[in-house]
Amino acid sequence: MRIPTPLLAFCLSSLLFTSCQATISSPPTTAEAVQPRLNKGGADLTRVHFNAGQTFLLKGQWRFWPGKLLTPNEVEAQLEHPTLPVQYREVPQLWSKLEPWDSTSNLIQRGTLALTVHLPENYPLMGLRIPNAFGATKVFIDSQALTEIGHVGTSPQDTIPSNELAITEFEPNQATFLLTMQVANFSLPYSGTWVAPTLGSSEAIQHQHQLDSVITSLIAGGLLFMGLYHLFLFFFRTEDKTALFFGIICLLMAIRALITGERILLELFPPTWEGWRISFVVEHLSAHLTVPLFYLFFYRLFRHQLPLWTVKVTLVVASIWAFLEIFTPPLFHQRFLSWYEYFLIFAAFYILWTVLKAFRAKLEGAGLTLIGLALLITTALNDVLLSNGVIQGFYMSSVGVFLYAFTQSLILSRRFSRLYQTVAQQTEHLKRINLSLERFIPHEVLDYLEKGSILDVDLGDFSERRMSVFFLDIRDFTTFSETLSPQDTFRFVNSFLKRIGPLIRENGGFVDKYLGDGFMALFPGDPDQAVRAALAIRRELQNFNQLREQKKRKPIQVGIGIHGGILMLGTIGENRRMDSTVISDTVNTASRLESLTKIHSHDILISDEIVKSLQNPSVFVLEFAGAQEVKGRTRKVLVYKVLNILD
Repeated sequence: MRIPTPLLAFCLSSLLFTSCQATISSPPTTAEAVQPRLNKGGADLTRVHFNAGQTFLLKGQWRFWPGKLLTPNEVEAQLEHPTLPVQYREVPQLWSKLEPWDSTSNLIQRGTLALTVHLPENYPLMGLRIPNAFGATKVFIDSQALTEIGHVGTSPQDTIPSNELAITEFEPNQATFLLTMQVANFSLPYSGTWVAPTLGSSEAIQHQHQLDSVITSLIAGGLLFMGLYHLFLFFFRTEDKTALFFGIICLLMAIRALITGERILLELFPPTWEGWRISFVVEHLSAHLTVPLFYLFFYRLFRHQLPLWTVKVTLVVASIWAFLEIFTPPLFHQRFLSWYEYFLIFAAFYILWTVLKAFRAKLEGAGLTLIGLALLITTALNDVLLSNGVIQGFYMSSVGVFLYAFTQSLILSRRFSRLYQTVAQQTEHLKRINLSLERFIPHEVLDYLEKGSILDVDLGDFSERRMSVFFLDIRDFTTFSETLSPQDTFRFVNSFLKRIGPLIRENGGFVDKYLGDGFMALFPGDPDQAVRAALAIRRELQNFNQLREQKKRKPIQVGIGIHGGILMLGTIGENRRMDSTVISDTVNTASRLESLTKIHSHDILISDEIVKSLQNPSVFVLEFAGAQEVKGRTRKVLVYKVLNILD
């Protein structure tokens, strides 16, 4: 039977979870392989190679005096002449935990742990990694106070809890020493230890701390970068809320990674009860708000698979819990912590089921999302069980979010890759469309209207320019076309214009309108270019007629009129249909000049406006044709025939 890839990934993540627990309980650098667990408050570590960099996790049975804060001297006195009942408690282990209905008097608020440690004879300078117990912790080596996390007191008023981590070094007076830990807790509804201290050489402890700090910083940095990246994506495209929610999730877990583990971020909080209270809220909310945010995130990814009512329920429950976290003391709301965290587990598995449905529906990105989510839920489950004292280990949810964020980045990269391909295809398609449109609307019109694309053109856009207007008409085209079929007529016109159009462009002009048996062209440069284009057309027409004569066809004659002046080039029409055109008396005059070619029996006529504007008039052979009345003008127009060009 073939195992589905997402299911296989979930199983592998479960194995990863199990292996991580085994590693932290029995790291390769400990001596548990050669020495039993701590037993009845004693630890024989004479076979541990501390000089070789081995460390030892001090988990096992410690001597325990509940309700008492004993000094090291008092502990030694109890060992010699016991007057108080001594217990043996596993470290790490919860001593007591209040249920919602329990009285505070049922909580063990103080206690003393003691362990007799036997080192090898040639022990080095020693070091201890001491995670905080629940509340405040004070550590002694023999009768010497080594370090204090928070402040251990006998009442709520003189006790300051802390979640910090202590890395310290010491040099025992002899190979056997007494390790004493005083623990006081008046702020939380559970007491005890959650991680055992680690003993090793000072160099090994410092090295491990630095290594763990680097790993934590890399994970937090990666989460922070991905969070900011997704937030910037949202700011640039605010309609996509998925980037916003996922960015916030990454930022929250980056904060959590820095505030747990090696406790890097705790240095920013003052060593007071208020400072602990703020850091406590930040630590818990950074984890407890991620599942509601994931509901918002997945609702936008897989809207049809995740019902809206589940999102609303999750948000309501999370809002109530956040209110309790912020506005009620931990001694109260932490009694309900397991309720809320088990709700989060149920909600997380429901999301997993949602993604499974999306995967079965073959939605884009569901497979990678499922793998990442399985890793995330596994690490979140680890954190919940760890915080409730069910297992020992270390918090892993930041790693889970990092791995999940990595899978989302793969999805995002794939989407961007496809988007890039789509954009490239659409760009190429748009380029072809623009090239096609240029055959209907000259790109020069867009340039003069100062528009980058045909999409930018609006009805009524115009530009005022000085140009030469060029009209060409095929003589007797109506009579000529009567001898041709409609298909042959179009073929003839296109073959003729195919020869003439390039000559217009080569001389700096462009065809603005095709008029069936002719066209209107515009020359924005010197009028010389328009005259040169007319002469070039005359020569090309001679070649064209020679070919027609060889085929015993009637030669073609044209008339060309050129006039210059100010004109308005713009768009006319209505919203559903518009066209580019030029409006000016100059256009009307050029058209009339073209009509006069029939009267003067000459193919090219230009106005005196063109003659006056010629840059090199001496190269053109002109002949004055007289002053002509032109319809629409009160003054006569001086008309010239263009005979030849000298260059």
